[in-house]
Amino acid sequence: MARRFGAHFGWKAGKAEVASWQNSLSRVRDLVDIAELKDNRITLEYEVPYNQSRIDCLLFGRNEQADDHMCLIELKQWTEVEPTEDEGNYSVRTYTGGAKRVVPHPAQQVKGYHDYMKYFVEEFEKNPPLTLYSCADCHNYSDDVAGVYDSRYKPSLDEFPVYSMNDVAELSDLLKSRLSPDFAALPNIQSKRSCCFTSRRVKLWRKCIAPASVVRRSGLRPVRTICS
Repeated sequence: MARRFGAHFGWKAGKAEVASWQNSLSRVRDLVDIAELKDNRITLEYEVPYNQSRIDCLLFGRNEQADDHMCLIELKQWTEVEPTEDEGNYSVRTYTGGAKRVVPHPAQQVKGYHDYMKYFVEEFEKNPPLTLYSCADCHNYSDDVAGVYDSRYKPSLDEFPVYSMNDVAELSDLLKSRLSPDFAALPNIQSKRSCCFTSRRVKLWRKCIAPASVVRRSGLRPVRTICS
C-alpha cells in the first residue's frame, strides 16, 4: 500500500503515516469482522473532489431493502482532547503531529467531508440517490472523557456522531444494518486516487497491506486506484 501510495500521489508515505495505517486500519478490520461484512467494497485514502484532503475510509453496501449505502469513517488515534473557546465551537486541542495543536473537532471535520461528497459526487444526485452516513471513530479515546463529548459540541455530534473505544459493538451494528452482508453492493463512486479492496480481504490483514479489487462503477472520472 505504501509503495502504490507513493507511485500515485507522487510522494512517499512517511513512517508516521504508515504507522497510522497500521494502528487505525486494524480497527476497520475488527469492525468488518464483527459486522460480518464479506463482499462489500472499501476505499482507503479517498481524495476529496476538488480538494487535496483525503478521507480515511469509505464502505459500500446495501441494506435489507436493497437501498445503496455508503459509510464514511474518519479515523482518529487521539487519547486526550481539550475543548476550546472558539466562536462556533468547531475546534479542539489535542496532541497530533508531534505537538499539541488546535484542530477541527472530529464531527466538524466529518461534516466538511460529508458536504463535499454530497455537493460534488454525481451519484448523490441520481434517483434513487446513494445514501451517505458519516461519522468519526476515535478508537483510542474513552467515552467517559469530556473533551470530544463536551456539551458545547452536542449540535455537531447529533448530526455527525463520534464513536469511541467503547463503541465497537454499536458502530459494528450500524454498519451491518446499512451494509448488510447478504446484500453487498459494488461501490457507487471512485476517486482518481484511492485504495480499494473487498471486505473479505480486510479480514486477512495483519499489517494493513492487501491486494485490491478495482471498482467498476464510478461517479467520478477518470478512475484510477492505488491498489489494482
